Order: sequence, then structure tokens, then C-alpha cells
Amino acid sequence: MTISSPVTNNNNNDRAYLESYPCPPLMPVYDARHEKFLDGLSNAFYETYKTYVKYSVAKEFINRNVNDSRKFSNEEINFYLHDLEERNYIYFEDGLTELIIHVV
Repeated sequence: MTISSPVTNNNNNDRAYLESYPCPPLMPVYDARHEKFLDGLSNAFYETYKTYVKYSVAKEFINRNVNDSRKFSNEEINFYLHDLEERNYIYFEDGLTELIIHVV
């Protein structure tokens, strides 16, 4: 793949050209969707009265109040969970049949 520059070599034109085509982040971490994810995960712990939940239970709570077309994919859930793990809010334990998520 070849990336070509604009016809002119004027720096002002180059900057305007690049700014006219902004590149979105790969996956925004802190947005309304992230808040919906956190609400669902919080409810999983709150409504089960436990400090740990199975991955499948967490996924069920996370997607509970989300339209079918906007359900969280496994990749999104894993991305957000690993972000929380890196910030030391949760940790994982390998259960006998599936992953268990613990609140720190």
C-alpha cells in the first residue's frame, strides 16, 4: 500500500489535509458505552451479593439492558476487563469450567 502526500508541499496545506481526515482510536476506553459496561458489571456483583462472578454471569449482566444490535462482543468485554485488571480494580481466577472475576 502506498500513501501519497497532497500535491503541494506547503506545510499548512499538509496539516489541513491530514486534519480533514481524522483517524478514530481503535477502541475508545472512556465513553458512554464504557459506562454502560461498568454499570452492567457493577450490577453483576451487587445483585448476586458476591465479590466474585463467573464470566458468563458477568456477560449476562453487561448485556442485559443493551439492544440486540449493540450487544457487547467477547472482544469488547475482554478489552474492558483487562483494562480494569491493569488498573487493579479486578483480578481473574481460572475456575474449573470458566474464568471467575473478583473485585479487589
